[in-house]
Amino acid sequence: MTTPKVYLTKRLVKLPSGKRVQYWTLKWYNRRGRARWKSVGRMGKVSRASAEAAKRQMIVALSNGKVRQDKPSRMTLSEFILFHEQTFGHGKKPTTLIEWRIAGNHAVKALGDKLLDEVVWSDAGEIRADLDREGRSQATIRKTLSMFRAMLGRAVKRGMLSENPLADEELGPPISRPKRIFSHAELDTMIEVGDVWWKAAITLAHTSGLRRGELLHLRWSDFDTRAGMVRVEEHHQGRYVAAGRDVPILAWQPKTKRSTRTVAIPPSTVAALLRLKMQADGSPYIFLSVKRLLAIDAKARAGKLHPCYELVNNFARQFDAIQNSAQAKLGVANWSHGCFHDLRKTFATRCAANGVPMHELQAHLGHSSITTTAEYYTEVERSAVDRLRAVFADVA
Repeated sequence: MTTPKVYLTKRLVKLPSGKRVQYWTLKWYNRRGRARWKSVGRMGKVSRASAEAAKRQMIVALSNGKVRQDKPSRMTLSEFILFHEQTFGHGKKPTTLIEWRIAGNHAVKALGDKLLDEVVWSDAGEIRADLDREGRSQATIRKTLSMFRAMLGRAVKRGMLSENPLADEELGPPISRPKRIFSHAELDTMIEVGDVWWKAAITLAHTSGLRRGELLHLRWSDFDTRAGMVRVEEHHQGRYVAAGRDVPILAWQPKTKRSTRTVAIPPSTVAALLRLKMQADGSPYIFLSVKRLLAIDAKARAGKLHPCYELVNNFARQFDAIQNSAQAKLGVANWSHGCFHDLRKTFATRCAANGVPMHELQAHLGHSSITTTAEYYTEVERSAVDRLRAVFADVA
């Protein structure tokens, strides 16, 4: 009998904290020619000699048939969801893992905990119908099917399925909510009715185009008062002494590689941030108080912190209340409520309408693809459309 070939390799893993570590990993090929891996342990904690010993033991175990070379394909959907997360979740953001879990749980609820290899193409319709009965939006239905299809695709690559039963499922283009572009009067009124915290948050959002997560994770050390700049970059887990109290520095990663950037802000925004700093309680964060940081830290120590926890409680509800107050003050009957992200869209649309080059706007917004930035050049404000029409107004 031929001795199985087992290779000792190093696998780079990015931890949720952002730290990169390497693991000793055994690699071999099953009878179908598909690669299989087994982690031996983290380099530094497991020596090379121990890893080599584990390699020799694996060769013996494979030769004696004590280790199955093929992953079992007949597992239930709930077992597969757990297996999928454990196998493919290394280095993924907590939000991604939560989305995988939600999509899998939707599938189990709609189809029952059936065997993985009994999933058929018509099950997509069952999932659609079940989510529709729950009153889920079309965007949620599409996202659930898209993620479940991707999970089944990974099962095919692992040899657990012969083919993806949802491979031909037509999902259609991504569904996005309509853009809400705030006018100058609406923005000025929202800033006027908000307290100092909201005045600074709304002003910074609509003059910089920062995402909500980027804005809330800003620290005072990221703010250059003299240059009028804020720096968006990765934060590693740490501690900070604020007003005699030990508070956490939260681990955080920007959305994309291009999201790490320095953003220029106007003098009016600098002034709004400085007014907020006068009322600050010593927190290292611009928009997170010491009290909130201590609450997050207490939940984390007790193991009760949800992976997708809110940095600020009732954020969307408070922004809605500000819009209600602004609507009443302006006396507008048909105010269309928007979300906080619409402030970023308002900034991008205004920049596009006023001739900011597309590549400069892409760098400023931190978009990975310039096609995302290009959307704002095809949906400019009415004033820009009118200016274009005026160019040929006298042409017969």
